[in-house]
Amino acid sequence: MIGVPKKIYTESHHIFPKSIFGDNKYIVELTAREHFVAHHLLWKYYKKKYGNKDKKTINMAHAYWRMANDDQHRITSRQFEILRHYYAELQRANFLGENNPFFGRKHTKETLEKISLNRTR
Repeated sequence: MIGVPKKIYTESHHIFPKSIFGDNKYIVELTAREHFVAHHLLWKYYKKKYGNKDKKTINMAHAYWRMANDDQHRITSRQFEILRHYYAELQRANFLGENNPFFGRKHTKETLEKISLNRTR
């Protein structure tokens, strides 16, 4: 058929990131590649605007890191190096001591048993 576009795979992307603005209905459909690039650009934007240690930048880095480390996406070695270095620094800086969201808390006995069971399978 002339003029009828082929059905292509798309992914839903929140125009205003949920991790920053909360749940919202501003969603756009992007191809997988566009979605990946959008997360890359969001991370770069927030890093430049707010700095490496801002919660918004951290949220964007986490989303990009998760996308970059699944089986559907491939990134260049340079992109991986930059992202890996940033994410490693982020983990060290933000999840030590009182900055760790689990600081001062303990797993229940039941949870520890579940973790142990899952690791021995």
